[in-house]
Amino acid sequence: MAGISLSGLASGMDTNSLVSSILAAEGTGRTRLANQQTQMEQRASTLQSIQSKLSALKTASSALRSVTNWVPTQTVETSDASMLAATRTGGAGAGSYVIDIKSLASSSQKTFTFNSPAADGTLSFGATSVNISAGATIDDAVSAINQAGGDVIAVNAQGKLVVSSATTGAASTFAFSDSGGSTLALDSERLGRDMEYTVDGGASVFSATNTAKDALPGLDITGKKLGVASVTVGAPGPDKDALASKMKAFVEAYNSVLDAAHAATTEKPVKDATLQIDIKKGVLFGDQGLSRMVSQLRIGMSDAVAGLSGTLTSMADLGITTGATTGGATSSPDSLKGKLVFDETKFKAALDANPAGVRELLGAKSGTDGFAQKFEGLLAPQLGSGSGITDRIEQVNSQVSRLKTSLVKFDERLSTREDQLRKQFAAMETALAAAQARQADLTSRLSSLSNNN
Repeated sequence: MAGISLSGLASGMDTNSLVSSILAAEGTGRTRLANQQTQMEQRASTLQSIQSKLSALKTASSALRSVTNWVPTQTVETSDASMLAATRTGGAGAGSYVIDIKSLASSSQKTFTFNSPAADGTLSFGATSVNISAGATIDDAVSAINQAGGDVIAVNAQGKLVVSSATTGAASTFAFSDSGGSTLALDSERLGRDMEYTVDGGASVFSATNTAKDALPGLDITGKKLGVASVTVGAPGPDKDALASKMKAFVEAYNSVLDAAHAATTEKPVKDATLQIDIKKGVLFGDQGLSRMVSQLRIGMSDAVAGLSGTLTSMADLGITTGATTGGATSSPDSLKGKLVFDETKFKAALDANPAGVRELLGAKSGTDGFAQKFEGLLAPQLGSGSGITDRIEQVNSQVSRLKTSLVKFDERLSTREDQLRKQFAAMETALAAAQARQADLTSRLSSLSNNN
């Protein structure tokens, strides 16, 4: 207690240590409460982590039944991506097309010998005109031309002034003029050219740029080098790669829940733990609530979906299984846990063979509940307010709150007890000191009387 310091001078006892020992003995219950609080907080944290993973699983399940997955699209592939690229701009005719790139588009270009002008003058290239001062260098001319921001671009190429049109194509040619008449001397000229290509051996088609807009209905073709390559346009249908990615995301989210639940229920508590890291271990060991939840999810994954019109009735038909081996082989640890694997090849084969059946099974067919709706029905009790894992978290948090209150009251009792002990020992020391003083006085008086006799 602040304000009372016990020295033990009168009694000869180490009263400070004695008070500390008494408080330590009476405070053993506090350690138990504090450890319970640590365990409850760890339990809440673990349950919240699993809850978060369940929410992510619900989101992944909802993504499977989204109708946007079935907006028609078409794949576009080229046999040689280094030769040409094809981009779909709209609906395109399904099939393969042979594209022959005969020439690539280029810009008009003029190369000049530059002579420093003796007087101010003007240089013009098409619609771009720049003023050149007397004594200007070739670099001055390059800078002036490019800063003008016109339809040409200039460079200093090993002492030659090279001016190119900013655009490509046969129509990109430009005239030039030199007001002084002696600053520029034309050395060479290259005319602009269009990209020339054919489709399926037909007549040549020309484009002012290397990207031919609507070379085929719904397709832009970009030439990269000369040669022949094919472009294949798929039939309209769902984006198989995007759907496969959502299936993978669902599997990953599901496995994440199982991993977290397995880790929580199999970690054993440490007996007589004193370190915080050990006190936190095994707080959900053998937890029946989590075990039941995992069992329900596993049953939901394996059961067929009732009420569907097609032959595809379970996620195994779409390539999602536990991956367990059959026959005499040994199942893997992951398959024993119920973790899922995804066979993308099988999924895409089912999608090619029966897209309507896949859509119905996943739950994206209007008016029909598929796998996603059924699975989300299993998750709802866990995530709903006042039930499942949400309710458990609330209960644990209430226990944590009660333990915190108990610890505060315990500390208050210990503080009061410390005050009492220190006051009692202080009173004892005072009484002892007074008694010792009276004894010393009596001894002194008796000694004086004895001496007088």
